[in-house]
This record gives sequence, C-alpha cells and structure tokens, in this order.
Amino acid sequence: MIPEAHIVHKVNDRLRIKIPSKRGEKDFFVAVEKKFSKDSAGQTVVVNPDTASVLFLGRFTAKHIAEVAQQSELFKLETKTRRRETLLGGVKDMFRIADKRLLKITGGELDIPSVIFLGLVSHGIYQFARGNFTGPPWYTAFWYALGLFSKSRLTDFEEVEADFL
Repeated sequence: MIPEAHIVHKVNDRLRIKIPSKRGEKDFFVAVEKKFSKDSAGQTVVVNPDTASVLFLGRFTAKHIAEVAQQSELFKLETKTRRRETLLGGVKDMFRIADKRLLKITGGELDIPSVIFLGLVSHGIYQFARGNFTGPPWYTAFWYALGLFSKSRLTDFEEVEADFL
C-alpha cells in the first residue's frame, strides 16, 4: 500500500512534505532522496526520517513531485494544501450552518443577522420606553444594530439564498 503524504509548507523555492506513516524508516527516505535527486538537476532534496519529512529546495512543483512519487510508488501526495482552522473560522462555520437552518425553518424570511438586528432594536426601544438611560444605553443597542446592518452585504445574502434554494 502506498503511504500518504501531505504538504506542510511551501515558500518560494522550498516545499516540505510529511509522510507520517513512514516516520523513522531510514531506508524509505533514502529511496525518496535518491529518486528525486536523480530526477532533478541542480535541485536539492533533504530527508529527515525522524520527523518523517522531505524538503525540496529548488524549482520543484507539487504536481511534479506527486507524479514522480505516484509512478515510483513511493507515496501519494495530496497536492491541495490543508487549510488551518482558526477559532474564529470555526465559530464562523458554526454560525453559517445555524444561519442556513434558520433560513430553512423560517422559509427564507429570517437569518441570524436579522434576528440579532431585531433583538438589538427591540432592546433599544424597550430601554428607551422604560426611561432607562443607564447601561447598556438604548443608543448603544441602536449603534450595534446599525453596525450589523451596514456590514451585511447583499452578496452574503445571495450566497446563503442560493444554498437555501
């Protein structure tokens, strides 16, 4: 079975891949080094069996590496780089899913920004009607509602609507 490899980083003329399933197998990494050193003129291949990585220095392309490795049955390289998930990205994805569900439940009438907008405006009106001019003030709720409303772009809603339909 051919081991799987993935790109760790790619910067200018440096490309590093990892082959986790072959960690510590010196003979395997020597074979990789020989294959790619022989295949390329003026380019350098540095292997490290302890970290299961192969560093390509020079004008190597991920596509070329993937083809040579596949033909030689050394490894299968995933040429798409993995996107690292940030905390904010995870929260954003969670809200995107919830937003789609809310649109589906309400028949496309309400989304999360609309609900938050209505909630803030309602809070502002309630605080204003009670004469409560202390925290959080009604004008703060209006300010946040306006900010949310102005940041909502039509293209975002069209994308969500396309997913809904």
